[in-house]
Amino acid sequence: METMDVRSMVFSKLAEHTTIDQTESGADNNQQFSDLNLDSLAILEVLYDIEDYYSITVDSSELQKLTTVNDLITIVNNSLANAA
Repeated sequence: METMDVRSMVFSKLAEHTTIDQTESGADNNQQFSDLNLDSLAILEVLYDIEDYYSITVDSSELQKLTTVNDLITIVNNSLANAA
């Protein structure tokens, strides 16, 4: 799975829960979830959507590392690599 594919999926799912710009020009991997006004429940909803889409399970110990959009992209990429 290409990183860009995961990045696009993450931004697409975030856009469903926030006003984040999912276009390449407006997307910022370093945005904090708190800056996007996402609480822990909203982050979990985004993560569950992504898990369902890719048929993966993210280890619960990874959830504490989620503070930025890039963290989520990395964790999803790692989960995909481990599932392969």
